This record gives sequence, C-alpha cells and structure tokens, in this order.
Amino acid sequence: MIRPLHLFVLATTLALVSSAAIAQRQGKGIGPYRVGMSVGELRGVAAAQGLTELRVGPEEERDMMGLGVMRVQVAVAQSRERRPTGDGVWQLSAYFVSGNAAFIDVDYGVDSFERREKWLKRYDAPAEVKDAVQDTTWHEGGAVFHVDRNGRSMSVVDHQGLAQSNRIMVSATGAVRVANEYFRRALAREGEASVDYLRELVIAHFARQRPDEGADGCEPVAPTDYTPGDTVCTLPEKRFPIAAEEFKQGVWADLGVDPTRLSRLYTYVIESSGTGRSSRVLIAAVGDLDCDDVVSTIRVALRPARDAESGECKLDAGEWENFDLFE
Repeated sequence: MIRPLHLFVLATTLALVSSAAIAQRQGKGIGPYRVGMSVGELRGVAAAQGLTELRVGPEEERDMMGLGVMRVQVAVAQSRERRPTGDGVWQLSAYFVSGNAAFIDVDYGVDSFERREKWLKRYDAPAEVKDAVQDTTWHEGGAVFHVDRNGRSMSVVDHQGLAQSNRIMVSATGAVRVANEYFRRALAREGEASVDYLRELVIAHFARQRPDEGADGCEPVAPTDYTPGDTVCTLPEKRFPIAAEEFKQGVWADLGVDPTRLSRLYTYVIESSGTGRSSRVLIAAVGDLDCDDVVSTIRVALRPARDAESGECKLDAGEWENFDLFE
C-alpha cells in the first residue's frame, strides 16, 4: 500500500526531475520566458505572470528579415491592464519553430532608460553595447539578445537552434531587428566561400592559356553582368533560385560554374581589364541582407603572379576586401 506521504515524496521527486529536464532543454531567456519552451510551458509561465492566455496562431510561412522563409507559429499574450504602466509586461510575443519557442519578445508598452540599463547589466551586455544609445544586439551564452534603444522592449533568439539555416527572426511587426555580428559573420562566410570558389575557377581558366610569345598574350576572363539578378529583395523568398539558369550561359558557362555552390543571398559580378602583365580581374559578391538598401560587398582582386615564368599564364592568390558586413 502506498501511503500519502510516499505519494507526496514521489510526486515531488518527479516534479524535480521534470523541472531539471525542462531547465536543461531550455536555453536563455528574459526572466521566466525561455527559448526552447514548448507552447504549454510558455502558456503556463505567461498565466503565472498575470498575462492573458497565450494565443497561438496556425503554422504559417514568414519571411525572416529578408533572409528566407520559415514555417512558424506566432503566439501572443497580453497584460490584463487597460493601459501599460511600465511595471509589467504589456505584450509577450513568441515564434514557435517545430513546437519550441525560438524567438521571444517582451514589450512593456512604455519607454524606460532605467529598465534598459538593468537589462544590459543583467544579461552581460558587452561594454560597447552599453555605451551605444541605439537599438543593440549581442551574443551571450547561446542566445542573441536585442534591446530597444529606449528600454521599451527586449528580445531573445536561440541562435544555436537557427544557426544551421542561417535565418534570423524578427517580431510580428518587424520592429525588432535581430542582426548581430554572429549572423553577419555567418552570412559573410557564405559570401566569402562563394567568391573563393569563383576565384579558383578564374585562376584555372587563366592558366589554361598557352600564349605564343610570353605572358603578354594571356587574357583575363571577360566581364559579366550582375548574376543571377540585381537583388533578392524583389523575390518572394528573398533568395535567388537554386541553380539559376543565368549561370548556364556566357562567361559563367565557360568557367564551368556550379551555381549550387554559390550562396543564394548574393549576386555576383566579374570585372576585368588589360592583357598579359597588365591584366586585372575583380570578383565580387553583393547582397542587401536586410533589404534596407544598404549592401554588403565581398570582393577579391586578381593580378598576374610575380613569379610567373615566361609563357605562363598565372594569377596571384588575390587581394580580399569586405565592405559593410555589419550595416
């Protein structure tokens, strides 16, 4: 026979084990609201904090900051007060991906620089973030935090859960811009890898020539237009198509470009001039990563190698330049 005391001990033990398992699974958060929570867990926390019942919408496709479409469920809970006072959360918003909260935003409804300073201190914001009087983001402990410049709202995104797709999340209104250096570097690496791939093809193409009289007969690859298009921002998915047809013609076809090896966030261009020792080839990847009319550019400039022997067409490794990666 199981005595009531035994039942109490058993229930307490199971609760502790369950809480420990949930805490281990959940990531960083804002107060009690944690990324990684299930719908039920976040609903329970919101109710305990005096908010209305968490309303979860149907699964839908959302364009995440112009970096790709993801299937998410948007959930919202609000304060029971008639107007925001600044003392409690006015609105809680969350995006669920595969049943777990990957983005959480708390909005107090009114500005408070004092609250902003408390947030920056509590969540270990770097010194350069604390000193910046603007919307700020930073990476800490497996998450990306974002604080409104006026201290009205704060957001947290589980970057570990999103890193594989390199996709970034924003609030339902688009007001919260989570675009920290972590994601910028991830997207820059995509562009750099793409340009490096094209660089290798251009060098190989140049080297296949066999001029009759010295290096002066070497000719660089012909210039191209921006390919596969001007910008991804006019496209529904904010990404160029996989294996775009434009790469199967002209100079790109001559180089043997495999478009599946190029990042779909950027458009690519080759500029060339001169011949022989005066040859110069510029390869660039250009992308408006936020579709805010500010572009990031990654490029490499190639010139004939100084150690090239007579009659050898050989380019150097190139000189790299990056611009506006962290707009």
